[in-house]
Amino acid sequence: MRDELTGLPTLMDVLSKLKDRIEKEKEVNILFLQIIESSLYEEEFGFDVFDTWIKGMADYLKSFIDKEFSPFENPLIFVSEPFSSLICIAFPSSHPTKKLKEILRTEISKQIPAPFEITVKKISYDPLKRTERSIYEMINNVKLEHLKAETRMRINIKSLFRRILKKGEIRMVYQPIYRITDGKIIYGYEALARGPKGTELEMPTALFTVADELDELENLENLCRWKALLTSKKLSNEEKKIFINVSSKILQLKESGFIKGLFENINELQINCEKIVIELTERHEIRDFKSLKSNIKKLKDKGIEISIDDVGVGYTSLQTLAELSPNYLKYDMVLVRNIHKDLVKQNLLEMVLNFGDKINAPVIAEGVEKEEELETIKKIGVKYAQGFLLSQPIEVEI
Repeated sequence: MRDELTGLPTLMDVLSKLKDRIEKEKEVNILFLQIIESSLYEEEFGFDVFDTWIKGMADYLKSFIDKEFSPFENPLIFVSEPFSSLICIAFPSSHPTKKLKEILRTEISKQIPAPFEITVKKISYDPLKRTERSIYEMINNVKLEHLKAETRMRINIKSLFRRILKKGEIRMVYQPIYRITDGKIIYGYEALARGPKGTELEMPTALFTVADELDELENLENLCRWKALLTSKKLSNEEKKIFINVSSKILQLKESGFIKGLFENINELQINCEKIVIELTERHEIRDFKSLKSNIKKLKDKGIEISIDDVGVGYTSLQTLAELSPNYLKYDMVLVRNIHKDLVKQNLLEMVLNFGDKINAPVIAEGVEKEEELETIKKIGVKYAQGFLLSQPIEVEI
């Protein structure tokens, strides 16, 4: 049975062939290629985008082995198990590996924006040991080494995070939000936090996950809020709405330092409260609606609007929508992706739009990447949208 995602055979499919080859050639090299911290990147970009990376790697490797190896070398490519990001290539031990790894490292880095690891191991035939067992032991050892590498990376990541927090090394980029009913008119901007370029914490999911693990979430959110408000004043359309992401975990605190700091920043920077939209991101389950509602009221009393992120997925519930009376509903990008091909997604969007109309909360479609998606959501009635099709995020320097 082949892997449904990559079209490659699994280890079980090639086990007999690999065994025969090892016993015949006496020594065989196996190259292992795997994405590091795959769960973080899958959560950040969504499983379908992550799947395209794995498939892209597999497709590249298929063409690569045709160019790199002679026909008589007969390289064997497979995945360790279905839907795994661990892709393996078995080839003769006489083939030079240093150049092989250098080429792959250069080319795969162009294919995916996530860190990956390339390892080459030699497996030798031992007549006193079952060959199948040797194969499984090697792959399990590679997985263990991969786990240790991830552990070392996590230690380095935690050190990097503390440096980021101490030195305030957060960049802000702004994703324009457009009114799409009458051309492309910028309605506002979503402020998005980024760690230092080229580091493991550049992307927000990794950044905020580590902050939560280290119990530094509020401090990170405070830093991001300050950077967002400060840099927003340098936007060419600074009078437009500014959507600032805030975790529901922070706004559930009875004594919210975030809100106090927000009001202090607003006064210091002389920003009009009515241009600010606090976008509630439900990375965590809401358990204390009483405190959350109290804090939301403090914001609304100052003229600050509320948006609910990820409507349709995650922890967003009917109770959240009913209790908080948001001013905007952000329709999640997972439900926008390929909506032109999916009647269920279209019907769900219609339901959310009808609900938004009843509570006077416009729907903003996130993650629009294709013309067909844009045309479909416009036909259904969406008035506001954001995504790479409309604009890439804009970076603003302090």
